[in-house]
Amino acid sequence: MDRLARFGAVAALIAGVLEVVAQFITHVPDNARLEGLYATIDIAFLIALVALVGLAAGQLGWTGLGLLLLAIVGVASIVGPDKTAFGIDFYRVGSAVFVLALGAAALSLQRVAEYRRPAIAWIGAALLALGAGASGEPLVFRATSMVLALGFILLAPALWRGPKAE
Repeated sequence: MDRLARFGAVAALIAGVLEVVAQFITHVPDNARLEGLYATIDIAFLIALVALVGLAAGQLGWTGLGLLLLAIVGVASIVGPDKTAFGIDFYRVGSAVFVLALGAAALSLQRVAEYRRPAIAWIGAALLALGAGASGEPLVFRATSMVLALGFILLAPALWRGPKAE
């Protein structure tokens, strides 16, 4: 479990820092370098969340664990180039599932002392995402990404320390 925790911690830090950096880069559609950056962020989110599930599953209820797994499905659906198929914008749907499920799972996570700080950030990101969706305001979307990133940066030390001995 130590290796998973350490990989997850590094991935969480990479995801969080790169997500912050990405907010200051102008999006250019079909740019290979940007798509590579976004894929790196999403893969790092995945690795961090898999580590979190591995370490926290026993401390969460069924609902919290199910929502955390749903967040993984959401982020997995957005890895790679953004596509619209069958009239569905998979990036928008996947990112909404990711952020909202993670925010809902964080309601369970915040009861576990070592995950309280990232959980609070993720709850905030989910609330901002709801506001962003309602307002369509680009700055609210950007704020959502920054708070989401903060949650992953705060997750890194908790994962690095690994599971507490019972």
